[in-house]
Amino acid sequence: MPGGRRRPAGPRRPCGAGQACRAPVDLSPHLSHTGGMGRIVNVHAAKTHLSRLLEEAILGEEIVIARDGVPLVRLVPVPPALQRRTPGHWRGRVAIGPDFDAPLPPDIADVLGGE
Repeated sequence: MPGGRRRPAGPRRPCGAGQACRAPVDLSPHLSHTGGMGRIVNVHAAKTHLSRLLEEAILGEEIVIARDGVPLVRLVPVPPALQRRTPGHWRGRVAIGPDFDAPLPPDIADVLGGE
């Protein structure tokens, strides 16, 4: 080309008035994608859209934050706290026999590999 400038490569489509224009390029696969480990977002996008990513994680989506395409951390919702166990809940409902700790019968012990 004259002037040493090269025309960018890429598919051409008519732009109107006899001109050719480059086709639009979808950059979404380069910014984030879904795969086996959830949606991958680069660090800059994560800092920019942290509130939105937190909402998505709270709704159950797994977000992976990467630097230079290398996964670094996973943003997932924290499971709800388990209720504290109350001892004695089954008191009076379950009975343990006096032979609970007795040796197993030989045929059962053989199947289980015991003595």
